Order: sequence, then structure tokens, then C-alpha cells
Amino acid sequence: LEQIDTESLFPNLFSPNGDGNNDIFAPAIPPDLLEEITINEFKIYNRWGQLVYDNTNPEGWNGLFQNEAAPPEVYAYYIELSLEACDPITKKGNVTLIR
Repeated sequence: LEQIDTESLFPNLFSPNGDGNNDIFAPAIPPDLLEEITINEFKIYNRWGQLVYDNTNPEGWNGLFQNEAAPPEVYAYYIELSLEACDPITKKGNVTLIR
């Protein structure tokens, strides 16, 4: 994973409004590495520390929490990725949900 710029893997905002643009928050894994990278953990928390998304699904978070639209605000994420023959890489950051 050292050859991947982990800073560019994650957008800093997304807008799950159904227009087909930025509707899902997920790592932007290069297509040639999709089959080689495993998402071990992917968690997203609201500003109160409540877990709103916990899934290893590479499709990512669609902005729903308990089957309702999560409010527009800044969320914190934690993800652990691994690639064969490399140590896992963890990334923490923030993403802004806009509607």
C-alpha cells in the first residue's frame, strides 16, 4: 500500500442526494487494485461519537443512519486496509455530509 497515496483515497465531502455524483462515501481505490485490497474495518462516527456506519462493504456509506437520512454535518471515519504482503494501513479523518 505504500505505492498508494492514502491522502487521495478519501474525499472530504459527499452528498448522498441520489444524483449519481458523490452519493457514497468510500475509499477511492484504484481499479487495478480493487481485487487486491481488503477493507478490514470501516467505521464512521457522528460528532457525538455515535457509530453511524460499521461495515467492510467496499461500496461505502450511503448517508443513512437507522434507515433515515443522516443530518448534514462533519463525521469522523476510521478505516483499516490491507494488501497482500504489506502491513495493514489505518487512516482516520473527517468527511462532511452535505445535502
